[in-house]
Amino acid sequence: GRYSNLTDERIRLLEELGMAWSVLKQCKDRAERLPWSTRFEQLLQFKKEHGHTVVPQHYPELGNWVHQQRTHYKLMRKGRDSLMNHTKALQLAEIGFVFEVKGRKPKAAIKEQQLQNSPPKLPPFNNTGECWTDAVNFPLPDMI
Repeated sequence: GRYSNLTDERIRLLEELGMAWSVLKQCKDRAERLPWSTRFEQLLQFKKEHGHTVVPQHYPELGNWVHQQRTHYKLMRKGRDSLMNHTKALQLAEIGFVFEVKGRKPKAAIKEQQLQNSPPKLPPFNNTGECWTDAVNFPLPDMI
């Protein structure tokens, strides 16, 4: 470890004064960490029930996960470190995931998605081997 002038004696004295070493409370309502595939299945269930994938951020557990997918997608597009990869982005795109919700008006995106009651289609490809859609553009995974 690093050098610290916080000796055992100083720690003892601070504890006698009532020092609170941990100020972060464990949130009992915090969403359980689940594998990406499990959350994706929950998103599919949400879409089945609601007819769209625009999950409100305050929606229990799934809302935060959806927000994180959008955040990591943007990082991936910028070439920055991200938990998103091309395979996950393609899976999300195939079910009509809305990667960019503009402002606080998701109802328009929901209505547009509900009007498109056809099954999801794979995005068209350009001659560089990249996949282009309204919501995403990324190189195809090698396995496809």
